[in-house]
Amino acid sequence: MKKILSILALSVLAIGAKAQVLEQVKYKHQADVIVRFVYNKYQADAVVYEGYKYEARKQAGVWHYSNNDPYRVKIYVTEYAHEADINVFVALNKWEVKTDGYYNELFYKNKN
Repeated sequence: MKKILSILALSVLAIGAKAQVLEQVKYKHQADVIVRFVYNKYQADAVVYEGYKYEARKQAGVWHYSNNDPYRVKIYVTEYAHEADINVFVALNKWEVKTDGYYNELFYKNKN
């Protein structure tokens, strides 16, 4: 039952999201989410793919960078694991994208 409720909640979040548009900021205090990019997929909390804006509207975990979208999420990139809110691996293929409830909580809470 708990799994069904979490899947339902994730689907509601995904439907309400406009797109996964990001802006990288220079200072940590400006960011909504602090991200650490990792080199290995097994170290990651989420696997994302960099795509076009229309692709980002269709699937959570597809990122598009823009500085002028009103629904963008501001991220700060850190090298240190203790500072990061989430560890992210950037995949080469869109079918490798893997996100969970924690990812959706971090990236979609500001939009809804």
